[in-house]
Amino acid sequence: MDKRLSSWDNKFLSFAGRLQLVRSVLSSLHIFWAAAFLIPSYTAKEIEVKLRRFLWGAKQERKVNAKVTWKKVCLPMLEGGLGIR
Repeated sequence: MDKRLSSWDNKFLSFAGRLQLVRSVLSSLHIFWAAAFLIPSYTAKEIEVKLRRFLWGAKQERKVNAKVTWKKVCLPMLEGGLGIR
C-alpha cells in the first residue's frame, strides 16, 4: 500500500482524482486482502489512516485537518457521503 501511495504522491492530483483513486484502486486492495486473509484490526486501522491522509492531501506521515468526518466520507453518495468502501 505504501509503495502505491508513494508512486501517486508526487503526481498533481486534484481532490476528485484522489477520491477516484481511493474508491477504485486503494479501497479495493484493502477489501480484497481482508476477504482473502484475516487482517488484524491494527493493520486495518493503519490502512484506513493511510487512505485518509492520501485523500486529504497529506504528504507521508504529516497530519492534515480533514474537511469532513471519515464516517460521513464512507456513507453512500445518496446519503451525502463520498461512497468510499
